Amino acid sequence: MSKIQLEENFCSLSDFQGDVASYIKKLKEDRRPLVITKQGRNSAVLLDSDEYRKLVDKAQLLEEIVAARKELKSGEGIDHDEFIRTLRSQYAS
Repeated sequence: MSKIQLEENFCSLSDFQGDVASYIKKLKEDRRPLVITKQGRNSAVLLDSDEYRKLVDKAQLLEEIVAARKELKSGEGIDHDEFIRTLRSQYAS
């Protein structure tokens, strides 16, 4: 899994406001998040919608894995092979 490189893609809020369309176009082309700064400080991060969806899907998967581990520790849960089959069916790309 690749790391998000926030330090590489910055713009000021005023620059962003002045040319929103080109920043959105570049965002869609390179799929890298854009850090928007205000008064020299990080203020917001703009992500391509597909990249955002992937990030949310990964977070949900991690939450489900944590919940499954808790269930197993408490003696609950399902067989490993069944769990993997369920995950694959839900998150197959």
